[in-house]
Amino acid sequence: EISLGLVGSEMCIRDRIAANRGLSDSTIRAFGSMGKMLLVGTNDGLYFSVDNGHEWRKLSSRMQVNAINVIGESIFVATHRGIMVSKDGGEQWEWMKEGIAVQQLIASGNLLYATTFGKTILKYQEEQNTWQDATAEFPAEGLYTRILYSSQEALFVTQDQGLMVSKDQGKNWVALDKGLGDTTVFRDLKSVGPNLMLLGTGTKKHINE
Repeated sequence: EISLGLVGSEMCIRDRIAANRGLSDSTIRAFGSMGKMLLVGTNDGLYFSVDNGHEWRKLSSRMQVNAINVIGESIFVATHRGIMVSKDGGEQWEWMKEGIAVQQLIASGNLLYATTFGKTILKYQEEQNTWQDATAEFPAEGLYTRILYSSQEALFVTQDQGLMVSKDQGKNWVALDKGLGDTTVFRDLKSVGPNLMLLGTGTKKHINE
C-alpha cells in the first residue's frame, strides 16, 4: 500500500493520504523515478504516475516486480521472470535476461549489478549492452549474495552471515563484521551523513526467508 506524506513545518505521522488509485495489487516491492514520472513495482506488474502518485496506470502486468533502476533514458526492471528494459520511457519493453528470478538492481559507478534469489550475480555495462555473469567477482562464489549499499567509492555486500566491502570494484574485499555476532544477518545499510552509516540486522539464518 502507498501513502503520501504531507511535508511541512508541522508534519506528523497522521499527515498521510492513501495513494493507491489505479493499483490492482497493494503489495509494493519497489519504487523508481524518471523525471516527473514515478514508478512502482508490485506483485501484479509495473505502474507509473505523472501526478505525484495520486493516480497510477499500468505499464506491464502478470509479473512480480522486485526492483527498478533508471539509467539515462532506460528503465530496468527486475522480475520473477528476468530483467526487462525500456529505452523510450516505458512505451516499449524487451527482455534482456529471461528464465531467472532477480531480486536487486544496484548501480555502482558505470555498472549495474543484478542479484538473484539463488547464487548468480549479473553485471551490465551500458556500452556493451549485455548482461555478464559476475558471480566470481564477489568474495565467495556460490554463496547467496545481497548488495547492501553502493556508491562511487565502495560496494558493501553480505554473503550468508558475512559483511564485506570493496573499494576497487570487487577486486579486493575486506570483512567488516568483527564484533557483530556470529548469528547476525545483515539486511540493510544506509549512509546518513559524513562517516556515519546505519546497519540493519536480523536473526534469521537466510536473508531470503
